[in-house]
Amino acid sequence: MAAETSSSMPGESGKALAPPPKDLHAAAKTWTDILESLGWIVANVVSSLACVLCNKSVLQTHGFHYIATLNVLHYLATVIMLEFLAAIGGHDKGAMPMKERVKVGSMSVVSVQLQNTSLLVNSVGFYQIFKLLVIPSSMVLESLTTGIDRKYDFKVYFSLAVMSAGVLVAPEEVEVKTRKLKKLFTKYSEIKAEIVDIQEEFQKDREDMLDTIRSLQQQLKLKQAMIDHFVPPEESKKIGSKAQWDDEHECWLLERLSDDLDENEVPNNKGVPVSKRPQSAGGRRPTTDYARIANAMGDQNPRFRAENIIQLELDLPERTTYDYNGGSQEQQHLSNVMFQGDEEEFFN
Repeated sequence: MAAETSSSMPGESGKALAPPPKDLHAAAKTWTDILESLGWIVANVVSSLACVLCNKSVLQTHGFHYIATLNVLHYLATVIMLEFLAAIGGHDKGAMPMKERVKVGSMSVVSVQLQNTSLLVNSVGFYQIFKLLVIPSSMVLESLTTGIDRKYDFKVYFSLAVMSAGVLVAPEEVEVKTRKLKKLFTKYSEIKAEIVDIQEEFQKDREDMLDTIRSLQQQLKLKQAMIDHFVPPEESKKIGSKAQWDDEHECWLLERLSDDLDENEVPNNKGVPVSKRPQSAGGRRPTTDYARIANAMGDQNPRFRAENIIQLELDLPERTTYDYNGGSQEQQHLSNVMFQGDEEEFFN
């Protein structure tokens, strides 16, 4: 006899609430199981992919080629995580004989060692293909080594067939991409060689230009030193003010010093003829800074004076010989005695 419950709402008659159907509980449990399975699948895929990419980055990108050390770190992290889960009650420790532990541990170490080696020498795609081939290979090894002929469902064989077909198609695609990569690498090598040739050519040109610039700088320093010591500052300033840069010929030019222009000539850049050179009649010739310093130091050399006419007399050389006196009377008499009989005497 079903119990009836009355509604608490005022003004309404009580009605019996039917119990939820069993199919609803089963459907909810089924969806819960499906979502839980999907969660575990996604977690497995994400964790596996993260481990693969992390190992690939460690082995190739960062150059850590010590696979055995990587395996030790891998198993050390696994042991620490399992002990932590067992301590918080999330994992139950199973009892296994020592002999079986050694077998399982040895096979696990060898498998992880081979996986890391494959990941080191191959790409991630080939690594995943080899992982897919582990399942049918394990089935074949199990039947050959243990002698147990297990019967699998048709779905398992169908999945293995599809997976094997994908594995067979993958190398062809990889081969096509490999050929394309070889072509690209060949073009890259050619471009790189051209870049090297161009760099060498420009390096030679740059060295030649640097040598030319150094030579010009030395000449400019020498000429600047000559100007500073032998050309008066006011004269150099006058010449500098008259010098103009010619963009067409790429050189410095001086303005004309005459009002007469030829038919093929044009005025200066200001549009007016250039005046004649001023003549300083009766003026003192300019002196250089070096001459002024020498004059201040007391050097009486006429070349450091500022007169227009330095000297009027000739600059005769000094005498370097003496007049011959003939010697003493005794020397003259002795010479005459020695040469008696000659037509004439040396000394009279």
